[in-house]
Amino acid sequence: MPPSPNDMPQAVQDMMRRRASGRCEPAIPRYLQRTLFDLDVFARSAADGITSPEVPVVETHVVEIESGAFRIRLFAPHRRQSLPLVLHIHGGAFVLGTIDWPDVDAKCRHLCLDTDCVVVSVDYRLAPEHRYPTQIEDCYAALSWCRAKALMLGIDPERVVVMGESAGGNLAAVLAMMVRDRNASPLLGQVLEVPLVDLLTPERYPSFSTYATGFGLEADASIARNLPLYLDDAQRSDAYASPLHSSNLAGLAPALVMTAEFDILRDSGNLYAERLAGSGVPVTHYAGAGHNHGSMSMYQTWQPATAWYQQLVAFVKQTVHQC
Repeated sequence: MPPSPNDMPQAVQDMMRRRASGRCEPAIPRYLQRTLFDLDVFARSAADGITSPEVPVVETHVVEIESGAFRIRLFAPHRRQSLPLVLHIHGGAFVLGTIDWPDVDAKCRHLCLDTDCVVVSVDYRLAPEHRYPTQIEDCYAALSWCRAKALMLGIDPERVVVMGESAGGNLAAVLAMMVRDRNASPLLGQVLEVPLVDLLTPERYPSFSTYATGFGLEADASIARNLPLYLDDAQRSDAYASPLHSSNLAGLAPALVMTAEFDILRDSGNLYAERLAGSGVPVTHYAGAGHNHGSMSMYQTWQPATAWYQQLVAFVKQTVHQC
């Protein structure tokens, strides 16, 4: 028998029921879809038990570049100089998400305190108003801005890890490639959580069809409907769009790749971890049994999600504090 959503742990099923209202119909205008989704995120975050600890330093800055401007938010555990930097890139299928989402804010705060790092969250511009490659260029500009302002921000520009979830995992993976290709100071690590690494042929993997409906990340609503808003068909094979299709993965930063059992992106994420390792990149692959695409956000209330979070904290600490 094929797997059923009822095969997921009860905590994940309960989370799914709380999130059902966040799926917007295509007939609703795009600006209103985003507003409704944002409201749903705030409501479900409270229901999911997400809380945000106090952090000694929280600052919002505006990064101005030639094509426009965007915000970043900095979280620091103290004002001492030369702390490592974790650059965080949120998910949202390239069309949703903000540094103001409670789950994004809470995660950055916890990471800051638990890793003793400065965490900077990037509010990159969204599609369809801003199309590919705006998002990745914003992330690169945020990294460059932080390094240029290192003394003011209290960071060590040579101790940097980039991380992201879902579409943010795509952008983090691509950012690692861009740093290499542009001969910027190397990254110490990259954390890719349930990453979307194949925009060219996402449907070719067994997990994509097996978990296409009812498991959290809907293949049609989340992928097929949103990718055309992000980029043109001819751009999907670009290495900076689909890192899994890159002909050169050598020389990238050590990676933690985290995939979820009940996720349409599982198999492509697994393959990306294998390709990185085959290219000589040190890789830690964490396969989250029982998880679906969003269940890792329950790290404060559900033990398997706590274990997931502890894995990425351990990777960051080992990467930036023992170099």
